[in-house]
Amino acid sequence: MKINEVIRNITEIQDPSWADKLDNDQLESIQNNFWLIWMKLKNIKDMELIQPLVKISEFLSEKKLMDGRMKVSLKNMDFNHFYLICIEGIPKKKYTYIYPEKKKSSTLEPIYWWTKRPTT
Repeated sequence: MKINEVIRNITEIQDPSWADKLDNDQLESIQNNFWLIWMKLKNIKDMELIQPLVKISEFLSEKKLMDGRMKVSLKNMDFNHFYLICIEGIPKKKYTYIYPEKKKSSTLEPIYWWTKRPTT
């Protein structure tokens, strides 16, 4: 299953029984690509989605105190539950996405640590 198909079902189609109809192979593929699906949802260019995505993010995040620092990570959750939360919060329509600009590679000469420095 392609990531764009999953995003389209979350944002445009929003059929509550869609996630239940998926077979085990498709669910496993979605679980393996869950991080990419979440990143694609966060790249939607629409102001009205900020609040629903914040609520979904709070639901997905797991905060732990490790070595005196707060660490935030994604919870391991069932896709069916995530899908239902998304279609409740995200308005049904077609969205546009923000595409990050590609960085131009610089043409600097590499500096090797094993080269000798000039002595003065």
